[in-house]
Amino acid sequence: MKYRFVTILHFLKLERPDCRIPLQSGMITNKSDLIGGILNHRSRLALVTLGTHSIDEFIDTTYYLLEGELDTTWTTEEINRNGTQMTFAFLRQIQFVTNKLWLIKDNSVYVRDGFLFVYDEAFDDGLSFKASMSTVNSLANTNVQNVVFSKEDILSVADDMEIISPNSLKEDQQDYKLATQFQYFKGANIDRKSYAFLYILFARSISAIPVKILMYVTAMEALVSTTTIELSHQVSERVAVLIGNNSEERKAIYSTIKKAYGFRSKAAHGESLKGSEDEYKEMLIVIDDYLRRLLKIDEPYSFDNNKMNTFFLEKLMA
Repeated sequence: MKYRFVTILHFLKLERPDCRIPLQSGMITNKSDLIGGILNHRSRLALVTLGTHSIDEFIDTTYYLLEGELDTTWTTEEINRNGTQMTFAFLRQIQFVTNKLWLIKDNSVYVRDGFLFVYDEAFDDGLSFKASMSTVNSLANTNVQNVVFSKEDILSVADDMEIISPNSLKEDQQDYKLATQFQYFKGANIDRKSYAFLYILFARSISAIPVKILMYVTAMEALVSTTTIELSHQVSERVAVLIGNNSEERKAIYSTIKKAYGFRSKAAHGESLKGSEDEYKEMLIVIDDYLRRLLKIDEPYSFDNNKMNTFFLEKLMA
């Protein structure tokens, strides 16, 4: 049995038309002819199960396409039983890549509806499945708009792409319907970078400015804090030391994060934020950039608290 999986990468724009980017599993492309044979109004299977609106949504978009074959042990009953789970699994596979695009630059790229077609010889005699994600990402300033990525950008974050074999799903106990973020809390010994990236994912999935600020600042805490005493000072100082290139830049970073902490405290305690909305958006853009720069650094995130305290003390005394 053959299968094809497709999902739109919303608000991802490629540098040039008719671009095809092979990944370790599947491809990202904006070439409409690659799926024209299955997503059209003449296909009985697509028209009946997807409908006109879902088919038309793929026009002039960037999408992810995955093709392959199931091994011969699959029965029709097993395909029906596991088809939706398989669709969720493929959505998670490409979501892993789109989430990491934030490491390149701020963006509002997300995946939503995924469609899986399983067939033997004639496509229209096959089966179709649908799975949907609810996360809609926004830029740091809360806008949702196209962001351009190059082939090199995408390949740089897809080098460790999670590859899910559909043939293993019959025995796989993982529920791919669950949001990937929640799986962070199921494991032990989660490192600081993973926790920080989790909070960044939360921030990007929420357009409410107070909650965005809360999540971004919490991400910084996850990276560098070792105490609950004078926390705003400690985090502001440590971030400034890590990414500030000179005295003036370190002062600016310290001041910006301290200010963000003031807004964060209001958000956490249910107080209304006062002032210009543009002021908060500009601050979120800056904080978003700080976090991206922080995640490009390896030390001292793997240190225990005592070693981290020593690390920053030596930095401050240098």
